[in-house]
Amino acid sequence: AAPLIATVAPAPAAAPQAATKRARRPRLWAAVLVAWLYNFGIAVAALQQPYLFNTIFNPDGSNQPTPKSAVLYGFKKALDYLCTFMSVGAAGALSDAVGRRPLMAYASAGLGLGFLLVARSRAPSVLLLAGVIDGLSSCMGNICQAYVADLSSDDASRAKNLALLQGLSLTGAFLAGMPVSAIISSAIAKPAKAIKADADAARAA
Repeated sequence: AAPLIATVAPAPAAAPQAATKRARRPRLWAAVLVAWLYNFGIAVAALQQPYLFNTIFNPDGSNQPTPKSAVLYGFKKALDYLCTFMSVGAAGALSDAVGRRPLMAYASAGLGLGFLLVARSRAPSVLLLAGVIDGLSSCMGNICQAYVADLSSDDASRAKNLALLQGLSLTGAFLAGMPVSAIISSAIAKPAKAIKADADAARAA
């Protein structure tokens, strides 16, 4: 009789595939970290942008508020929120098609470009353009929530993961960012007061 030959499927071939799946599996910490950095940047800039807008309309370069600077800043924020309202749904639908991570990168790039325009320009039209760019790319929160929902296995884990995302990346970022913003504002206010004092002395003379 012919000897029986046992045929066993080679197990090692499946191991690299399992490792690849584990490597590509979304992780909660990635969404939390990206959202935290995004919101931290917003928190740090929150107190700085009004100062920058004030310096545009003050001849002496001081950062004291003026009616014109308040109107310009209000229009910039209004454009930001309007563009966010108009575009966030489309960004969510696009993330369903191309994935969450490209939209996270898009939101980060839009926020950075908006900050750069505000920091480098003194033209009101460019500052308003920064508000439009920021608004059209303000989808980080929704995309990160969708990212977390994707990796959650059931309703209980989804609720837990979304709570962690909101608590750490939003509340945590603002708790850390606002004191930093206040420190920077205090450092900026000192030379601004000196500029104003020099201008007052020059006018008095």
